[in-house]
Amino acid sequence: MDTQTMNVEIGRRIAEIRKAASEKQETTAQYLNMVRSNYTKKELGQSAFSPYELAKLAEHFGVDCHYLITGVKASYYDIHEETGLSNFAIERLRSCLLYTSDAADEARSVD
Repeated sequence: MDTQTMNVEIGRRIAEIRKAASEKQETTAQYLNMVRSNYTKKELGQSAFSPYELAKLAEHFGVDCHYLITGVKASYYDIHEETGLSNFAIERLRSCLLYTSDAADEARSVD
């Protein structure tokens, strides 16, 4: 993956997390001690977040830096490396397994 694509992907993930937290760009920019226009460029991938900024954002939003950079949750990293599955696919499989496990437990308790 080239640097520009990586910057866009990182910015997209950060924007997603920021929006999920109902935080405005202005607020996040202030947290990073920058003007909103510079923050917007970084979120759009036109400029790169520094390692320090990524660490501050990870702490601010309660995520890990690994996720911001790669898009893979740390808890799923081993599964992703072995299978190439995305976070979404791993989460779907986990929910299916939990559902079938719960159903099996209920069936055993009825017997």
